[in-house]
Amino acid sequence: MGDQLASAAAYLTCGLAIAGTGLKARLDRHRGNDPAVRFAYVFGLCIGTAMAVTAPATAVAVRHLPPLPDLLTLIGDQLKLVSAGSLAMMAHCLNAPGRARTAVRRQAVLLGVVVVLEIVAYLAAGVTRVGDEVTVHGTGRPILLGYIALFTVYGVWCLGVLSLLIGRRAWDVPPGLLRLGLLLMSVASAVGLAWLADNGRDMAQVLSTGGEDAAESPFSALAALVCVTVGFTGATFSSWVGGRPGTAAVADRFSGRPGTGECPDSLERDRRPDLTLPTRPD
Repeated sequence: MGDQLASAAAYLTCGLAIAGTGLKARLDRHRGNDPAVRFAYVFGLCIGTAMAVTAPATAVAVRHLPPLPDLLTLIGDQLKLVSAGSLAMMAHCLNAPGRARTAVRRQAVLLGVVVVLEIVAYLAAGVTRVGDEVTVHGTGRPILLGYIALFTVYGVWCLGVLSLLIGRRAWDVPPGLLRLGLLLMSVASAVGLAWLADNGRDMAQVLSTGGEDAAESPFSALAALVCVTVGFTGATFSSWVGGRPGTAAVADRFSGRPGTGECPDSLERDRRPDLTLPTRPD
């Protein structure tokens, strides 16, 4: 029953993430080449695919296709890392252009280093899959612990960056759908932290038995479902604001769109076309 619930929640999360990405891409047509929305699309596609890969039912479906069963956890985790890094890079894009470019480059380098270290650690641990668990022996145990710890720390870092920068922007806009959307994205970050907290159980398992759950648990799958649902709802609010007549003036004022003449003095220095969210000057 637990695996069935986890699989259903994981596949539903996958469908919502991919469908939400498609909907947001349609709503964001007016935003052109804004890098922030591109990172949002990367997040949606990666987290959706990761949830499908790590669903318990997927492991059952590919159990006779070695070495794929042993690699499902690694593949899913790396997709999750890329999705977390994309969120942090999206948040950095809300800064002034010069500062944003530097922060995004640093975040991209950090993501690359973490992914390489994770792959090396997973392979060095000698992980094998037995049913719904991945197991290690001997020196592989501390290596697998390090793998889980690095994954968790990086995820917490990225969600912290997102929550801080998005939450700070929420108070730069007047009450309304745009602020609500930003606050919902901050709430999704908090749910994501609860999702990551489930890794503590995995680390305890490795210490006691030398193995960890190889697929999403019911708790982690449901947490992912809530996180993605709330996050995409908040993210699409910024697009809805830009398209609704009743709130278009608010969106124009805080987006710096050309032709409106409504960009505040504090944003004039960093004026960029077709952005719904405000940016801070250096």
